[in-house]
Amino acid sequence: MATSKTSSFYMTEIATMSAATVDGSRVTVEVDLGAYVDVGSQTGLAVEEIDVIWQAGTATTTGAGGAVVGPNSFLANMLDSDGSLAYQLVDNNPNEAFVLANDRSLIGSGSISFNPATLVATEVADFYPDSFGKIDESRIVVADKLYFTMGNNGSDVNATFQLNAILRLKARLVKLDSKDWMAIAITSVSQE
Repeated sequence: MATSKTSSFYMTEIATMSAATVDGSRVTVEVDLGAYVDVGSQTGLAVEEIDVIWQAGTATTTGAGGAVVGPNSFLANMLDSDGSLAYQLVDNNPNEAFVLANDRSLIGSGSISFNPATLVATEVADFYPDSFGKIDESRIVVADKLYFTMGNNGSDVNATFQLNAILRLKARLVKLDSKDWMAIAITSVSQE
């Protein structure tokens, strides 16, 4: 099976929606794994944990009186009305769409529903956990890219603040034997 080549490390990526993006929109960004995954040495990436942090605004957003307002996670600044935000991380390009839970490319996903008027938020449980564990429980990836998709449902993005979904991915590099490498590669190819 897999053996560790490194200790755990973190990777981050940001997906951003412009202010006033309409309900039902999707944004996908690529997470480049080209420096980590290597066919010749049969090196893969073992995903141990996924965290997504939602923030509204930029470092240069100006507030009342011209004061600079940095990024924040205030629910009132994310959507115009009741709605939800969702994300998915997959190893096959979804073309800015969400995939079904039975799609083998799905690594992790989740969503949060909230009411900006009352500042009440509810995390929606998902089929995939955000914490996989060490090598024997992790999701091993041999693709050279991951795709991080975010979207808004039920409401437009706030008209004043852009919306950011920050992916924090905890992973480690692993060495696979030939059979395991081929099994994972075949699975990845067969879902395209």
